[in-house]
Amino acid sequence: MPASAALNPLPAFSRRTSWLVAAGLLVWALLLHGRYLSHLPEGIHSWAQADRLALALSYYDHGMHLFRPQTFSLQSVDGVVGVEFPLLAYLAALGGKMLGREAVVPLLRLLTLLTTVLGGWYAFRMVYERSGRVLLALVPAVFWLTSPVVAFYANNFLPDSPAAALCLVGFYYYLRFVDYRRLGDLRWAALALLVGTLLKTSAGVYLIAVLGSTVLWAYLQPVYLGLYGRLWLLGLLLTSLGLIVGYTIYNQQLNALYQSDLFIAAPRPLESWHQLDAVWIRIRDLWAREYLTPLHYAVLVGTLVVLAVRRGSYRTYGAWYAQVGLGLIGALCFFGLMGQQYFDHDYYVIAPFGPVLVLLVALAALQLAHSSWPRWAPTLAGMLLLALVGWGGWRFWQRQQPVYLPFSGFYDHQWLMGGAEALRQAGVPDQATLLVMSDMQAPNTALVYFDRRGLVWKRNPLGTTLPDVEKQMADFGLSHLVLPRAAFEQWWASTPAAQASFRPIVRQPAFVVLARQPAVPHWP
Repeated sequence: MPASAALNPLPAFSRRTSWLVAAGLLVWALLLHGRYLSHLPEGIHSWAQADRLALALSYYDHGMHLFRPQTFSLQSVDGVVGVEFPLLAYLAALGGKMLGREAVVPLLRLLTLLTTVLGGWYAFRMVYERSGRVLLALVPAVFWLTSPVVAFYANNFLPDSPAAALCLVGFYYYLRFVDYRRLGDLRWAALALLVGTLLKTSAGVYLIAVLGSTVLWAYLQPVYLGLYGRLWLLGLLLTSLGLIVGYTIYNQQLNALYQSDLFIAAPRPLESWHQLDAVWIRIRDLWAREYLTPLHYAVLVGTLVVLAVRRGSYRTYGAWYAQVGLGLIGALCFFGLMGQQYFDHDYYVIAPFGPVLVLLVALAALQLAHSSWPRWAPTLAGMLLLALVGWGGWRFWQRQQPVYLPFSGFYDHQWLMGGAEALRQAGVPDQATLLVMSDMQAPNTALVYFDRRGLVWKRNPLGTTLPDVEKQMADFGLSHLVLPRAAFEQWWASTPAAQASFRPIVRQPAFVVLARQPAVPHWP
């Protein structure tokens, strides 16, 4: 394994500076994201957000059974689903048990945010502890935290940003291992990478890259580690991979047993050059500006220039270069494995590509820190940081707005707002189950907003007969019907027989809730 840049223990004042930076990153994140912590899923991919939030609320409602995750959707048996390890959802539900159910939403958002910020702090420490240069060390951290896609999902319910952040934590401890050859550091690196991979399978490219390359190095260079160390490394790799494979198999069994297909559990590769071209055009014309701002791309170009100019530093930073190369190969392999998902899903880029880009920027920052600085360099670095914070914050604010074209044309949650409160005021019990019939597909979004279990049925009410509606509700044991207001008015007027089967109990400008009428006995 090539040597890394020398890491020297920092004096006490420098450690205090590191903690001050951590506090500053946290305060900035709370100022930017704090107002949204209590919001239900909204904005881009509110569908996927609601699926994850439903996991946390279901843990709270139906028992803290970690390995039996459920959502609100009764499309699977009892709502049980196979899903990537829902640790954050479980911890949010656990916190809700102490603070109250209303705390689950902000707790899940806060856990996601804090983990993402933790990754930024460790990116800062990678450079700062090897250089003492605060401004340069802040560049990779701020680069990470101000990416529009990362910032949006950092204050969210999806595990992508936290998983990628844990990979940055893993890189930090791995590079400490390279410097000091302490197995304890490698243990922390493996733990962070393992948890990140359990949260999001695509983060596994870094678990394989770090542990695989370390085992290979240990057996090719036995002088650095004894037999015990080599066997320990091999056991660490096999144990980590075994846990990942074992949990994946367990998820597949859950999906088969409970008839669930809610979360993707199979590869979706690009199957033709035509598909690859379509995905690439989509990324170039739509998603590229959502991944990073133009300033972020400029930083990446500057990073490549720095590395090209200082290409003689390979021996000093060999471990960094090796992980950058392996990370890029792994990310591209994952793109080939799940390429179809990149057409419509911006967050698929975070876990496989985010950590390697941050490591690349950190490597360039470290090389600049060890070069001869002109006097104006700190001023330039400060201006760059301010620009990243300002531009990234502005783009995050844009993505949070109710109208964010072209994406807001596909939002499907606005008409559901206030649903849970309307049901509470109407006296609908918490155990009631809903059939939500509209043109929406999201299996949990409406149910999360109404805070009830049930089924979302993508059907046009005008094209659905009353017997079909009654059969659907009977098959799933559903007690209430929810319709968008406009669809209700048309259906109610065109289906007189429905008035004998249903009774409107909530009439809101956006939606109507109907309760099933008790059957009227026909006496002979």
